[in-house]
Amino acid sequence: FAEPVGLPVMLTTESSMLATDSSCAVSPIHLLPKNETGALDFIQASDGKWDGRGVRVAVFDTGVDPGAIGLSVTSHGERKMYDLHDCTGDGDVDMSKKATVEVVDGIKRVKGASGRVLQLGEHDVPSEVRVGKFEAFRLFPSPLIKRFKAERARIASQWRSELLAKEQSTLDSHISEHGAKPKGEEEISRERIEAGVSALNNLDKWFSDKGPVVDIISWTAGDGTPYALVDANFDGNLGNRPALKPFKYDGQFDTFGQELALNYAVNQFDGGNTASMVVDCGSHGTHVAGIIAACHPDRPELNGVAPGAQIVGCKIGDQRVTSEETIVALIRALKVAIDCECKVINLSFGEPSAFCESGILKKFLDDAVYRHGVTFVSSASNSGPALSTVGSPGGSLDSIISVGAHVTEAMMDAEYSMRKQTDRTNYTWSSRGPARDGALGVSVSAPGGAITCVPTWTQKKHQLMNGTSMSSPNTAGCIALLLSAAVNQGVCTSPVLLKRCIENSAIQVAGVEPFALGCGFIQVPAAWDLIKSSSDLEGAHVPFKIDVAGGRGIYIRNADLCDRMQEIAVSVAPAFTVDDSSETKVNFAMELSLRCDAPWVSAPSFVAMMTGGRVFNVEVECQKLSPGVHYAEILAFDSKGNGPFFRVPISVTKPETIPTDGDPSLRLFRQSLSDHTISRTFLNVPEGATKCNISVVTKELEGKPILAIATNQLVHGVPFDEVELGKFQHLLPFTSYNFSCTAVPGHILEVALAKYWASVNPCLVDVEISFDGPQVVVCDHASIDSQKRAMKTGMISLSPCEPSPFSVKGVPRAGTYSLASSLHHLVRDVSPSGKPVIKSLDERSTFWDSMQLYEMKLSYSTKVSQKGKLVVRVPSISKLLYDCPLATQMWYLKDSNGQVLAIGDGLYDYPADVKKGDYKIDLILTHHDRSVLERVYSKSVISLRFKIEKISLQAYSSINNALERSGSSSSVTLKHLHGVHRYLMPPAADDLPKGIKPGDRLIGSLMLTPKESKPQENHFTAAGSVQVVYLHSAKAASESSESEACSSAGEDQSKEAVERRLNKDIGKSAIKYLEKLSKGSSENDINAFDTVLASLLDRTEDKAPIFMSEAKAKLKWGKKKVCADANDDAGKSLLSRTVAAANEVIASLDLTELALYQTVKEDLKVSDAIARKKAKIKKASMEKKKKQYIAALSTKMAAAALIEDVSSALDAFTSLRQWDAVKDDGKASSERIRMEARGFVLQKDFGRAVNTLLTWIEKHDGHGDKDVLDLLQQCCQDCSWQLWSDAIVANIKCEFP
Repeated sequence: FAEPVGLPVMLTTESSMLATDSSCAVSPIHLLPKNETGALDFIQASDGKWDGRGVRVAVFDTGVDPGAIGLSVTSHGERKMYDLHDCTGDGDVDMSKKATVEVVDGIKRVKGASGRVLQLGEHDVPSEVRVGKFEAFRLFPSPLIKRFKAERARIASQWRSELLAKEQSTLDSHISEHGAKPKGEEEISRERIEAGVSALNNLDKWFSDKGPVVDIISWTAGDGTPYALVDANFDGNLGNRPALKPFKYDGQFDTFGQELALNYAVNQFDGGNTASMVVDCGSHGTHVAGIIAACHPDRPELNGVAPGAQIVGCKIGDQRVTSEETIVALIRALKVAIDCECKVINLSFGEPSAFCESGILKKFLDDAVYRHGVTFVSSASNSGPALSTVGSPGGSLDSIISVGAHVTEAMMDAEYSMRKQTDRTNYTWSSRGPARDGALGVSVSAPGGAITCVPTWTQKKHQLMNGTSMSSPNTAGCIALLLSAAVNQGVCTSPVLLKRCIENSAIQVAGVEPFALGCGFIQVPAAWDLIKSSSDLEGAHVPFKIDVAGGRGIYIRNADLCDRMQEIAVSVAPAFTVDDSSETKVNFAMELSLRCDAPWVSAPSFVAMMTGGRVFNVEVECQKLSPGVHYAEILAFDSKGNGPFFRVPISVTKPETIPTDGDPSLRLFRQSLSDHTISRTFLNVPEGATKCNISVVTKELEGKPILAIATNQLVHGVPFDEVELGKFQHLLPFTSYNFSCTAVPGHILEVALAKYWASVNPCLVDVEISFDGPQVVVCDHASIDSQKRAMKTGMISLSPCEPSPFSVKGVPRAGTYSLASSLHHLVRDVSPSGKPVIKSLDERSTFWDSMQLYEMKLSYSTKVSQKGKLVVRVPSISKLLYDCPLATQMWYLKDSNGQVLAIGDGLYDYPADVKKGDYKIDLILTHHDRSVLERVYSKSVISLRFKIEKISLQAYSSINNALERSGSSSSVTLKHLHGVHRYLMPPAADDLPKGIKPGDRLIGSLMLTPKESKPQENHFTAAGSVQVVYLHSAKAASESSESEACSSAGEDQSKEAVERRLNKDIGKSAIKYLEKLSKGSSENDINAFDTVLASLLDRTEDKAPIFMSEAKAKLKWGKKKVCADANDDAGKSLLSRTVAAANEVIASLDLTELALYQTVKEDLKVSDAIARKKAKIKKASMEKKKKQYIAALSTKMAAAALIEDVSSALDAFTSLRQWDAVKDDGKASSERIRMEARGFVLQKDFGRAVNTLLTWIEKHDGHGDKDVLDLLQQCCQDCSWQLWSDAIVANIKCEFP
């Protein structure tokens, strides 16, 4: 849930609320809550000594700004930011390329990786440095990119206006001097001036700002210290930038642009081959760090919870995937935290997951907690108020302290400026337990809102944020205080003891359920008292593993189990690590008493715990419980009453009884929604239902309260966010509001209604919950002609040749429904091409126990036949993150230029805009066991999903109608529990999308929606649906191949004909051999080419193709030499030979015959077969000659222009225009369009050249190939339009990496 519109959620400046004069009724200390948890009293009681000093806290987040206000120093004067790391790799810059530093006119300079010459100023750099580059917009936070683009657009607009004014002035002067319609040379001049004005306007419309390309250089000093210089002002002057060491050395950082105010640090890895740019991807992480440990020496009331603690910033939000966390980033961050000796980690991230206590992260995280002594704190998530909405990893891993978000009266007053406060409570949106495996899911709750520092690039000093993202760092700060006290007092602690004491000392809040509050609201002084008294107890530092049939608690949410007593086996065992000694395990023994106050739970009263663990049975008398949710705990204490040492949570959701005889609905009258009250209704979804409809009718209301409505079902293997409903609704009196959500039959559905936490006045509502949705049942294809069809629910699989039968039943209610079916996506499975490439990663991915991450790269190729959206999925690991068995599952979609168009991972879809062409996908998979990659994933298939134009399918009432495609059925009338049969036909061959290949699937759906004569009387949107899949057969393709194979059967086999074909094939082979030689560029290659060329010319009768191959090869070689050095005689000689070779081709052609062919076309539709065949042969021959002629003219023009033979170049250009070879009909090649543009350039008509190129780019989806863009840039350069020239250079570097 996000905050609803209309509520205050954000403060942009400190001055908005931080008044300190006597007129301020609220102390600023409540802007960042510390009183409620006892944190402030705890610090003051120690004379400030237990304020987090001596403790380092790692912040796993979007990055932390080292220049943010409040993050400079600790309370005792140490550097606040101990270290900064980008653990994602999105800031990695390849520095493997080296360059030589030159001194020119006393100025040190080096050519950067971008091609720009960089001034080095007075920096003491060696004679050779490493160079790299990166795109600024690849790293910058999205809000900053928007602001930066706007500023760049403003500057460009100002520059363009000045230039346009100048061009317009020139035009006005020309009109004044030569009139409106000049003649002769002045007419040509007028056209050029007008074209220049037009070109400037067209450039502005076309241009897309891809941001600056930033250069970076690095080197290692004699003492082994690595340094880096970044062109942070984008001007090539590195002399005014600081030479940065890795941040850990002395906390160095720099800033991108004064107005951008984006701070960054640079770390180096892999012996200097990789520079890691550490840049925020959002403001979230800095705010989190401020809550934990901000320190304001002049305004201590604004301090974070632990102002004496140091921060280690670990960026785990990956900019490549919209700042989402990645598992490899989290694993690397764990290494950083351990290496920096952090004792607390805060993760204010999380995602829904389908499984608990699973995934590759669990091993690394458990090791960090239980073996390295790091306490891990995480947010519970913001998906409440429905039950079982805790996210991962907070609610899914037992080693983590999961924190819910609480709001107190003082916070309502100070942070939200509420005129009237409600009672303290957990925020409505704070996620609730239990976890899907039975654990409570929320450990404790803490203040879930704060006003504190944000990054300088936001141009704000402080900001209000709320969420479990804020309650988690508040708890992390509290733990830092406890650890600071323990260090000061010499008390032994561990993550296990800290978590247990925090939970056991937390206070209950009246009216707040344990699913939201957890074990209670955190209290620092009480937790400290428990730590001191418990530290030396037997088992104080030993974690206990609860196992209930694979879960971490008892969770009964099955309707069949809720009406009778359940006897459940519970296993509890101490969880020792590999580092624990045999002596520790042998000597472990505890005598524990078990307590449970719930009368409906029966458990043993005593258990003798030993190393191997114990199993005991628990009876849960569900039959005694009323409908609703019920919670109890079995608590384990030692013989002296210390504890509890472990808790066994027990949750039961018992459904209401609803009718199943045609009207499955439940009416709840006058539901009172007040503070803390959440109305929860549980219903067992009846068989056949697909939708749940909820109607809420308000009564008389005070004010405009906000209703939170949420539904949830637990479906095995499906994250809750795929089946939940979550809405905030502003309510008006005497109004009906209607909602619907997906319902899965046979699973308990929860409907939760709550008054939003900030709504002051209670409200009364009537609620009706009903189920609807006809059931679609599919027949087995194999039994289509059988009297006894096998029926099942599922997808309809379409056969290419016959109808697919299905049945629609009126379950759970009768009605008339519209029936519509269509296919809307093409899915193609692609196997990897070539062998996988596996390598070990650098030192960031080397861990304890000699563990090492390995990366496997798989490459795939595909062809796209039309413009559209493309989604890449990896079916075997799709929709997984925290429960994923791999550390990385990231893909890169690249076009034929190598430009990365889209990047994604397995959790979410990242649609990419594609056009017709060839594409490559690189899939990166990472694991710590190389053999797993080789055995399990080396042949991973990816699925490519294209959105296509909708293909409508028709359903028929009988098989005969279906086969005849007559009398289609668009609606069905259903009776309760009775069904009707229909037949769905596959798409016709003509309807199939262009480019479909054998094995491709077309995916769509069959939908049934209520057909009502008066839809305004029906508040529900019930529908039944089933997936439809069409598998494209390989039969047509095989028939086509067979036809092609036999097409040469009737050829002339005479001796003369065979010799002609043989000579033709020899000629083709000769051309291919010349093309192969032309790929080289050394003098030996050129000499070898000339030798073979001379031999072929002596032995070949048709010399035109040979000369054409010579012209193309020598144009390439000559152009390369002349572009590098305009005075290169060898290059000029090659280009002169190009002109000569092109002239030889032209001379070999009968231009009169070719012109006659152009004028009088052969009639290919004559009735005589022999005449028609001759016409086709002649057409093919003449088209081939025309193509040769145009290619020769184009090559001649390009070579002549390069050696400034203007006469020859213009002659070729004139001939090309006469032959209409440069007319752009939307299908012209880039070579043809460049010909026309070059012709205008030769005539100094740069405006028309620019317009010609831009018109072609526009007709090709706004994309130009590199040669077109190079020419466009050169035209702008020749016009002295420097801003556009530089911008196009930057675009070229981004689009053609």
